[in-house]
Amino acid sequence: MCITKKQSAWADGSTIFRKGEQWFTSSSHQRLNVKHPFTHHINLSHWLVGFTDGDGCFSMNETKDGVWQFTFQISASLYNLRVLYFIKSVLQVGSVSYAGERMAQYRVRDRRYLKNSILPIFDGSSLFSVKAYDYEAFKQGLFIYEDPTLSYAEKSERLRALRAAALENKKKASPAWGRGERPTKSWVLGFTEAEGSFYITKKEKERYCHGFGLTQKTDEIILLFFREIFQIRAQVKWNSAGSTFWSLDTTNFRSIQNIEAFFKNTFKGVKSLEFRIWSRALKYRGQCETLKHTQDFLRRLRKSPFIGDEDRRSGGRSLCERPQDRRSAPMSVAHGGLECSSAPHEHCSWGRE
Repeated sequence: MCITKKQSAWADGSTIFRKGEQWFTSSSHQRLNVKHPFTHHINLSHWLVGFTDGDGCFSMNETKDGVWQFTFQISASLYNLRVLYFIKSVLQVGSVSYAGERMAQYRVRDRRYLKNSILPIFDGSSLFSVKAYDYEAFKQGLFIYEDPTLSYAEKSERLRALRAAALENKKKASPAWGRGERPTKSWVLGFTEAEGSFYITKKEKERYCHGFGLTQKTDEIILLFFREIFQIRAQVKWNSAGSTFWSLDTTNFRSIQNIEAFFKNTFKGVKSLEFRIWSRALKYRGQCETLKHTQDFLRRLRKSPFIGDEDRRSGGRSLCERPQDRRSAPMSVAHGGLECSSAPHEHCSWGRE
């Protein structure tokens, strides 16, 4: 993939580049207002796949009773509960529940919903992390489990073999990269919503600056892709002290400007609040006390039990109760994927898994 200076190549064949305070896309030659970049052009299928590459999982487990359970799950901290409601409002299946201290999860376990609502999304848009191998085993396992010609023993044997093969394959990069595929802009938005870190760091005694970072336990290639599209000078690093992982961090001001303009008004969960605080502090570059205050505020925010306006007012009870008068977010199907409406998305009604 060849990328020229100040341009980024995308999976749809277009490029995006900045000129002054505006962004342009070469595929349409249409100017995009920096205040609302891509607000009306987010493919939610790709966004969801990107978010799943970050914080989702596909699992098939055998219970003590000898029953196999198939689950599509996305986890988030309670303070980012809003993004789970957003995902449920789009898919209109599944449920949201507690998942331990300060954690919540969105899950789909009903095999009908998995086949009719979840599989079509991931069949139509590739996963770019090693979770692609989990998904392929998950999909095959789902149909094996429902094959009436197989005995339970035969099903269990094949399902265990699929799990073992997926675990072995995860030592390799997602096959999507080998096929020459590249993530779309919407995938980048979803993945960053799940994994991106917008922070302020102390560089020297009297100097604070903005930073952006990503970490991955296995998928170095994803970080290399981010480094390329955002023209980040820093190298992707392997961290071997303690828990091992790959990391990409930049504090380069030109890269930070590009990142800030690209992501403005695109996030769906509490990442939107974090980003706005981080973004607005850019105008205080060089003002040590102001940036230190912003750094402290962001750290307190991420440690807080904040779980969304509605849930904060109810003391968290909305997780346990069946909320009334919640409307599902607008959803339409176009070009083989879910397309985002420009209307704000509200909390959705609860449903079956």
